[in-house]
Amino acid sequence: MSNNYEQIAEAQEHSSVSGPYMSLCCDSYTAHPQASEEDQVPDWVKSLVFQRLADQLFQSFNSSISVTSFDTLSSCIISWLEEYCKPQALREIVLDALQKVNSLAASAEGATNTSPGGHMT
Repeated sequence: MSNNYEQIAEAQEHSSVSGPYMSLCCDSYTAHPQASEEDQVPDWVKSLVFQRLADQLFQSFNSSISVTSFDTLSSCIISWLEEYCKPQALREIVLDALQKVNSLAASAEGATNTSPGGHMT
């Protein structure tokens, strides 16, 4: 377990991922009750990250699990957990979701910075 944590910490230090919401995963971000509203993570960001995580895990679970017998089900679930629920695998899913959030945020920001004729305001 400590090896996994060390690998994640090392990968995080060398990560070239950036964007306004990447700090949620890649920095030591902690929400504080006294944090200003500006510092708080919007609900749509949390929802999107959770949705992408749940979708990815369900798809892998659905394709990996066999329910022909209880023994088969048990062994499939254990194998699935070991393969798909490793911290590094979960981190990759979350990073992918945060990159999606960043692209959506950039698109929304670009749309608000242009006039209907396509000119910057």
